[in-house]
Amino acid sequence: GGGARGDGARSGGDSAGTGAGPQPREAGSAARTQAEEFATRGHRELRDGNVLGAASFFKRALDADPDNADAVIGLGEIALGQGRTASAVSHLKRAVRLAPGNARAHTLLGEALLANGRRRAAAAAFKRALQLDPDNAAARNGYNEATGADDSGADDSD
Repeated sequence: GGGARGDGARSGGDSAGTGAGPQPREAGSAARTQAEEFATRGHRELRDGNVLGAASFFKRALDADPDNADAVIGLGEIALGQGRTASAVSHLKRAVRLAPGNARAHTLLGEALLANGRRRAAAAAFKRALQLDPDNAAARNGYNEATGADDSGADDSD
């Protein structure tokens, strides 16, 4: 497994004094690159089934860049997978604010909303995902489930 060496070494705010601009939420280029690397590693860990490792990388990504959408998406996906739908909705709403053009974020938000019983909001999220990516099968299936549509021909939804 991955060790946690060096966690304390990067606790300081090196970037706090270097950016003289009026946008404190804008991470520096190096921090953004590091955050992207951590988020990528987090998604790799998640694919491999290592949820704890994935969460750790996503949190490290957000330490480097609090606006890293991929890390926020990853935390939302973890929460959804663990059945923590309210937490998933919160993370994924933030993700779609950070990356409004990310179809995957909208799809996962739809799944979280649907799991939370919020069918109308879920349908809207799935619809937005489909506008961004018309071939998104997960969004299409989610939209059909949220709206009661069924492609199988069975007409017993009412």
